Amino acid sequence: MTWFKEGDRNTKFFHAQVRCRRKILQLNRIQNSGRTWIEEEQEIAEEAIKFYEEQFTEAATPSSFDIVEHVPNLINTENNAELIKQPTKEEVKVAVLGLNGDSAGGPDGMTGKFYHSCWDIIGDDLYNMVRAFFNVHELSKCVTHINLVLLPKKKEVTTLSDLRPISLSNFSNKEIVTDIRLRTKAGPNVILKIDMTKAYDRLSWLFLTKVLRKMGFTERLIGIVFGLVSNNWYSILINGQAHGFFKSSRGVKQGDPVSPTLFILAAEALSRGLNALHTNLYFCGFGMPKWSPKINHLAYADDMIIFSSSDETSLMLIMQVLNAYEVASGQLVNKTKSAVYLHHLTDMEVVSKVERITGIHRNDFPIIYLGCPIFYARRKLEYYQPLITKFFWSSSVGGTSRHWASWNTLCMPVEEGGIGFRSLHDVAKALFSKLWWNFRTKPSLWSSFVCQKYCKKLNSVIVPWKRGSHIWRKMLECRDLIEHQILWQTKRGSSLFWYENWTGLGALYFLVPQDFGIDENVHNVHDVTLDGEWDVDRLFEMLPEDLAVHILEKIKPPSPQQVLDMPCWMLETRGYFSVKSAWDYTRRRDEPRTTYRMIWVKGLPFKIAFFMWKVWKAKLPLDDFLKRVGYCMPSKCWCCVQPDEESLQHLFFRSETAKTTWKYFLSRVGIAVEGLTLHQAITKCWTANVCLRLKPVEEMMQLMNGGNYTVTHIHREGNKLADHLANYALDHGEIECQQF
Repeated sequence: MTWFKEGDRNTKFFHAQVRCRRKILQLNRIQNSGRTWIEEEQEIAEEAIKFYEEQFTEAATPSSFDIVEHVPNLINTENNAELIKQPTKEEVKVAVLGLNGDSAGGPDGMTGKFYHSCWDIIGDDLYNMVRAFFNVHELSKCVTHINLVLLPKKKEVTTLSDLRPISLSNFSNKEIVTDIRLRTKAGPNVILKIDMTKAYDRLSWLFLTKVLRKMGFTERLIGIVFGLVSNNWYSILINGQAHGFFKSSRGVKQGDPVSPTLFILAAEALSRGLNALHTNLYFCGFGMPKWSPKINHLAYADDMIIFSSSDETSLMLIMQVLNAYEVASGQLVNKTKSAVYLHHLTDMEVVSKVERITGIHRNDFPIIYLGCPIFYARRKLEYYQPLITKFFWSSSVGGTSRHWASWNTLCMPVEEGGIGFRSLHDVAKALFSKLWWNFRTKPSLWSSFVCQKYCKKLNSVIVPWKRGSHIWRKMLECRDLIEHQILWQTKRGSSLFWYENWTGLGALYFLVPQDFGIDENVHNVHDVTLDGEWDVDRLFEMLPEDLAVHILEKIKPPSPQQVLDMPCWMLETRGYFSVKSAWDYTRRRDEPRTTYRMIWVKGLPFKIAFFMWKVWKAKLPLDDFLKRVGYCMPSKCWCCVQPDEESLQHLFFRSETAKTTWKYFLSRVGIAVEGLTLHQAITKCWTANVCLRLKPVEEMMQLMNGGNYTVTHIHREGNKLADHLANYALDHGEIECQQF
């Protein structure tokens, strides 16, 4: 549906994508548990039902829940009251209308469009069903019935393990879920990337309820959640047909809005268990500055990477936590797909020890985490830029090509002479600018870690580059470009007096002359106020007169009753940072010209506009240009009866065909062709007032879109004649073509 939402030109590419998607979803053969290929649809369906029924069935009830002891009580009485209160009809309506109306329907076949358009008819019934569920009434099977659509996880599917089951629930079931959701010396560093086998499908319901209870959720809410996850009946979709009907005894549904939240709450036990290792005196963590935040893992749902040293005791402690989590939650670490990463110069004895303790094999960088490759070495944009430029100019893979214009020229906006591409260098600067904005304005674990690592002794606004990661170096380069565009709006006066731009002129550290010096006793803006007003004497003592006067006249004194000072992005009227505005501010610029805008007429096909751009820039493979770049060849204009050399001016303006074409169009608006050049004629077409003289056929398409079609027509006719003659000569074996 994204194609229709974002717009589509009904191209061959679009239809090829549709056919490709349909082909991918077809399941024509699969290996059964005995590694035998089966191809009959009924046999495939029976194997799928058997496989997923086993996957959703808990083999044994967990008995050890030691890992849950690390989970703190986080939910207070007010939180619980908000979570279990009866929903209003308006809340149910908002939940219904907030879901995607074009999403795939469940077993009942009803999509969101039906619920959106028929709310006035079915709203009361749907609301009563939701109220009954919140009163812990069990939903019927017709509501909780789910179709599992099987999506391939890799290109070549051989077994059912290579497919990801996505739940297609009835829309009424989704609505209930959405309504709830809206509410010592260590050795070398080691990274463990942990892959859980069928993480969502194996989650123990008993473990989930124990974690929720330990966090402080009420029994009523736990009962509601248990009713959601435990009352599920599944059918398997094989090539569009539903097969089987069975009940699960573990797992949460993939594709369900509330499932990621429930899984994250359950996985909090593992996260807290790993964090508790920092209190163990025998645990040696990942090598980091001692004053930086203690981080030993990153997790996003079922994707986790763990940081450790290669110390034997530390690795054993990590594996003990993982084993305790497996026993309690029903999860299973897939040691075949998991991997350990070490520096490529690490001694092989250390590598062998790590593999022996963890039972996980070493892998090479990059790490693919959340779909992104993570390198420890630098990767330069220059490696990829030639690939992009060659893709644009080449017509065959691996073939040679001439780049008719520099990539820097193409990457300018259309009004500045480019064609609207964006340079990777400019995009990278904009993205690093976003990183700097987040680092400066949004407190987070990442920003705290970076600040403690690189800015321990100096403020981040003035800290110089010494050493560190490639990302930090690029962030500092962007700092010098955009820091003065971050305005701190004075509220309580919490902004740093010397290092943050709260005056609108930039950081005072860079504006104060050296002979004034920096008073380190003044930290925040509120330090230079007295009884809610500016301390005038102190301002004039610390700052030059013009700066002090600016503050007194332009800036309201801070008040302790106000909120903390707020950052504002000065390049956007709303004050919120955007990558687009950062790109436009940091990119390379050229002088805008009206003539360039006339080339890219709204509604004009790209190939016509781009050809016109090449004519205007003289970037066409005509004979005069080819001679200049070293090609020795005879030249002839195929638009003239009398032989003449082919050139840009001749072909498009002085040849017999061109003269006839230009006179035909320009005479309609009273423009004489004589004495003009090609560029002058095109410009007159663009600026001609055709509305007073031309009436039929939408003013002759505004004089054929300002001459763009005219020039394209001349070039096409010339090429058509040359191509016809070449084919004629080839068919008849003639070498000399003077007779033509």
